[in-house]
Amino acid sequence: MYHEAVNGRVVLTLSLLTLGASSCQLVFGLDQYGPANGAGGGNGGSGSAQTSSASGPSSCCVESTPQYQLVEVTTAPGSSPAPVPCADAQRFFGGAPPTDTCSGCACDTNAAVCHATIGCYTADGCTGGVVTHDLVGSSMCALTNGIGGTKSCQFTAAPQAMTGAAPSGGTVSPGTWETQFALCPVTGTPSGCDTGQTCPRSSAGTRLCLLAAAGASSCPAGFDDLIKVHAGGVDNQQCNCTCDTSCSFSVDLALGCGILGSVPLSATQCTTGMNYSYVPTQMVTATPHDAITGTFDPDAPATLCCKKPG
Repeated sequence: MYHEAVNGRVVLTLSLLTLGASSCQLVFGLDQYGPANGAGGGNGGSGSAQTSSASGPSSCCVESTPQYQLVEVTTAPGSSPAPVPCADAQRFFGGAPPTDTCSGCACDTNAAVCHATIGCYTADGCTGGVVTHDLVGSSMCALTNGIGGTKSCQFTAAPQAMTGAAPSGGTVSPGTWETQFALCPVTGTPSGCDTGQTCPRSSAGTRLCLLAAAGASSCPAGFDDLIKVHAGGVDNQQCNCTCDTSCSFSVDLALGCGILGSVPLSATQCTTGMNYSYVPTQMVTATPHDAITGTFDPDAPATLCCKKPG
């Protein structure tokens, strides 16, 4: 299984093998299934998935037909391939489709622009006449009122981002299906039917099921555990990096743009002093967030008709 980019989309591709002439001739294209070699005879049984026989469909002692292919099914969690009990096994997937993950997102704070407002007053304690000033980004020294006489200043609008930090990076890690299936064809009737076993298995951890041809709307009696399986699908998931941007300002209130000293403007309280000019410098912090957007679109499902456990 591998991902392949096709027209901007990532395609999950499976290598589907065609069975040799010595075993069931089954085309796993999810749209056509052929009959097994020797169906209707072989290994001591002539029952089929659609007819009653000495053993009957409910006993699992059935043979493949054009509509139902008898297979031995091994399952495993999607994070690891299902064990393969035969050389010509076909792999399918089921349950929840893959959910990819994203990691490695970053933020470029150089793209951020911050804004705040300060008010400068003609009296101590931020009283008297006031002139407001917009702080945008980092700027050169400017007069607080143009005529002098400013006695105190304070923030009147808290810093906030006008333009947030720019997200970048992000690497997608492909997810896995909830369950993997390995299907092995069974030629003729399963071994053990001639000894009267109810539902024989060739090894531990396997089930005998019928793989229904495309268009089959129901399963034979006794095979009422219906499982939808997929050969793959198209992965449209991609990273969606975002940034939480926070702004603050460092503002120096000064006499003559710092020639005669400066006082830092408090972020929360009124700052008093003989101040005639200010120099703002924006400070930006940004936190990246990794996220996934898009979906995984499974291909058309096939149906496994299995005996219910127990």
